[in-house]
Formats: sequence, structure tokens, C-alpha cells
Amino acid sequence: MIHRLESYERLLKGARRAKRYFDVAYIEGYLNGMMCLADPDEWRAQVPIYFVFGSDASLDSFDAFLVEHRRAAELHRTAFAKARKIVADTEDSHAIYHTPFLSGVTPA
Repeated sequence: MIHRLESYERLLKGARRAKRYFDVAYIEGYLNGMMCLADPDEWRAQVPIYFVFGSDASLDSFDAFLVEHRRAAELHRTAFAKARKIVADTEDSHAIYHTPFLSGVTPA
């Protein structure tokens, strides 16, 4: 498990460097899930349920998410612009999801 975490940390750095923000969000979620498996009692209360680029807030409720979501454009302009493009390019914007694999992401 430690080797898997380390390899995903390298993928995370590579995705950030390449500005592949959709992949960054996916990898961060994967890492959070792995930490819950490693130490569920400690991590369950700490793992955020929601995600907004650039936010340092603990997004453990929908209300907390909404506060940060309203600020998303100012928190991380590039990620926000890419997210808008993904939504615009998707026919059903209510069903956007990341595939369960990473393609084109190289470790840093």
C-alpha cells in the first residue's frame, strides 16, 4: 500500500505540473480513499466529501462546499476555466465523472 501511495503522489505531482486538473481531483480522491483503508478510524473524520480547487477549507458538508464553490473562479482561475470547458463539452452536465483509470498522466 505504501508503494501505491507513493506512486500516486508522483502521479499527482505530474498531473499538477501538466495542469490536468480533472486528473488532480481524481488522484486526490483516490489518495484519500487509500488513507481511509490504511487507517479508517483516523482518516474517516478528516477526509473531505467535496472538492474545490484552491480551497483550504474543510469541505465536509454541502453548505461548506457551496461557500467555496461560489469562490471557485477566484480560488483557482485556470482550474475553473477548464472545469467550465468540460461542462460545456459534455452533453449531460449532470453526469460528469472521471474514468477509473488515468491515461496520459506521467509521474513527476
